[in-house]
Amino acid sequence: LIVAVTAIIIISIFVYFALRFGRIQKKTNDELIKLNDQLYELATTDSMTQLFNRRHFIESAQRQITQMQRTNVSGAMLMIDIDDFKKVNDTFGHAVGDEVIAKVATILKANSREYDLVGRVGGEEYAMLLSPCEFDKANQIAERLRNKAEKLSISHQKNTIKITISIGLTMIKKEDKDIDRAIHRADMSLYKAKKSGKNKVVSD
Repeated sequence: LIVAVTAIIIISIFVYFALRFGRIQKKTNDELIKLNDQLYELATTDSMTQLFNRRHFIESAQRQITQMQRTNVSGAMLMIDIDDFKKVNDTFGHAVGDEVIAKVATILKANSREYDLVGRVGGEEYAMLLSPCEFDKANQIAERLRNKAEKLSISHQKNTIKITISIGLTMIKKEDKDIDRAIHRADMSLYKAKKSGKNKVVSD
């Protein structure tokens, strides 16, 4: 009887510690998963806007363009820039400038589709890869973004700050093995939008 009781006690202690170890291990694994998620977000996300950072946007867009070309899916690249942003910073300060950057990012996110990629690729510059997307749809999306930004107003002390954006649009081509080619064309169209009066969409 004593041996049986002793065995039961030992088994009970073993089961207790086994269960406790299992719970600790599960908690540790959950914490590791959470930490990995946080590290991934830090590595891929722009902290101010919660959009993809430049590096992750370019890497993701390159993969998506390769897939688009393999499956013969159309797509478009947009380069987007806040007009006269330096004047906002110089007049109202960097805190307001940061708010403008974040609010434009919110517009871009709210008007993107499930498979679109959106990133902040410079100080006040963003990029979008629209896929699948024909030219008419891409132009419609770009005009909607421009219109939403034009209607944006930010209050600062007794001032109401209005901003506009300019957008360069290009379609992804079969020869675009390197995403830099598409970005360059969209940048050239963006430059034309800036030179021809700003607050507009220009395509190549």
